[in-house]
Amino acid sequence: MVTRIFRWIRIHKGCICIFLVFISIGIPLLIHVLYKIPTTCYWLQSIWSAGELLSYYGSLLGFLGTILFSALALWQNEIIKEEADKNQRMHEEMETKRVEPRFHIALIHSMGSSGGLRRMNVAIENICDERVHGIVICNMKNVNTDGSFTKFIWEKEIGVINAGGKFTTELLAPENKQNQHIEFQIKCKDIYDRPHTFLVSCSESKTIESEFKINRIND
Repeated sequence: MVTRIFRWIRIHKGCICIFLVFISIGIPLLIHVLYKIPTTCYWLQSIWSAGELLSYYGSLLGFLGTILFSALALWQNEIIKEEADKNQRMHEEMETKRVEPRFHIALIHSMGSSGGLRRMNVAIENICDERVHGIVICNMKNVNTDGSFTKFIWEKEIGVINAGGKFTTELLAPENKQNQHIEFQIKCKDIYDRPHTFLVSCSESKTIESEFKINRIND
C-alpha cells in the first residue's frame, strides 16, 4: 500500500509541488486576506484571531508532516525488507547449488557374465563441496533403443562419501544384448537431508575408464 502511494507521488511530481506551495503559502495568504475583509454577517464573523487560526493551521501541518515522515519511514523499511528477502533468496539458492550432490562415475573394469548377470567395478567420486550421505544404487535395468527395458531387482547401499572422496564398488547388471545400454538410479541426501535422485546410463562397453552419463531427476 505504502509503495503504491509513493509510486503515485513519483508519477505526479508536478501536482504534488503545486499542492505543497499552496498549503505552505496559499492558505496562510488566504487567511490573511479573509481577515482583512470586513463583514456584517454574524455567521461569518470570526471569534478567533488571525494569529490563533495560523497557529492551529501550523499545528495541523506539523501533524500531517509527522504522518508523512512516518509513511516515508515505513516505505523505506519495506524497500529494505524486500532487498533483504531478495539477498536471502539468492544466498539460499547459492547454498542449495553449493551443497547439491554431484558425482563423477567411471567404469574401471567390466568382468565376464555369469548366470545372465554382468559384474562391473565402478568408481563413484563426490565432486561437490560437501559430503553426501544415504547413497543407494537401485533400479538397475537394460534399456533397448525403442525404450523398452529389462529390469533387475538389485539394490546396493553405499552410505557416505565425503567431499572429494571416491568410492569403488561392484555393480550387478543384466547381461547386455546388442543395441542396449545400462541405466540405474542413485538416491542420496545432501547435508541438509534434502533428497536427490540421479539417472545414470552407460553404453555397453568394456573400455577401461568408460564414463557414465548422469542426469538429475526432479524429486
